[in-house]
Amino acid sequence: MSYEMYKDFKETMIKTLKNKTATFAPAAQPTDLESIELNHAKTQTGIDNLQASAIKIPSELPPRITQHRVIFNSESPFALYVVSFLFISCMILSSALYFATRSNYERIDNNLKYRYIKIKGEATLERIAELKELFKLNHNNAKIRQMKKDV
Repeated sequence: MSYEMYKDFKETMIKTLKNKTATFAPAAQPTDLESIELNHAKTQTGIDNLQASAIKIPSELPPRITQHRVIFNSESPFALYVVSFLFISCMILSSALYFATRSNYERIDNNLKYRYIKIKGEATLERIAELKELFKLNHNNAKIRQMKKDV
């Protein structure tokens, strides 16, 4: 198709040049037109030779099919390694999250103890031991909630 378009373009160019040279050109310019026609003939024979010796390409090429397959089989060792790696990663991250938040809860409890002692006005050893027992040993949520309300 592009070759046919090239041919048509070339013919229209030659016709245009002939018309322009015939109307405006002096007698010396037809030699230029003759050289253009000679070059055209040489180019045409070169194109014909190329087409004769070129590889024949069928008009309709078969579609190129590219397939990528990813097989995730439970029998393959790769799958076992991936699953075990993900499981171990989840366990490590969840334990790290637990230990990171644990210190925050202790800080919150210590803050509550400090404010409770400050409200009561005195920090005796008995009261500190009672608070330690309330928060650590015998964790009583009802008493802790009441203490938060009081504070």
